Amino acid sequence: MGEVMTQSYTGGCACGAIRFELEQEPIGMGNCHCRDCQRATGGPYFPSVVSKVADFKLLQGTPSWFEKYSDDGERVGRSFCPDCGSPLMFVNAVKDDLYAIYASAFDDPSFYKSESDIYIDSAQPWDHIAPDAKTYPRSS
Repeated sequence: MGEVMTQSYTGGCACGAIRFELEQEPIGMGNCHCRDCQRATGGPYFPSVVSKVADFKLLQGTPSWFEKYSDDGERVGRSFCPDCGSPLMFVNAVKDDLYAIYASAFDDPSFYKSESDIYIDSAQPWDHIAPDAKTYPRSS
């Protein structure tokens, strides 16, 4: 039997063309400070909500994907709305059963609480990482 959800996890892009929901609670949350995530977000890190792909339901629209190879040589993809460009989710070919969804893509992202910070070796000097954060020099 699945977990009882305590809140609705719906979201989408800025223009409303893409809509999604999680059918189960997220399995993790964390901030990635790698250069690729900095470029993708335009900020110091990517606040990600990790979900099983099987728990993710696309309700409306079709995202576009950009694929490349990570610093570790793994094929990775980022999805975005083809109309407004809003980032939606990230997938790594090594863990292709998981999505890392941009926390800001949720209708109400106030539930987000980072459990760890990864790739802190790439963190910018002006980026504030909580002193009590669980940190990893590269990926977890």
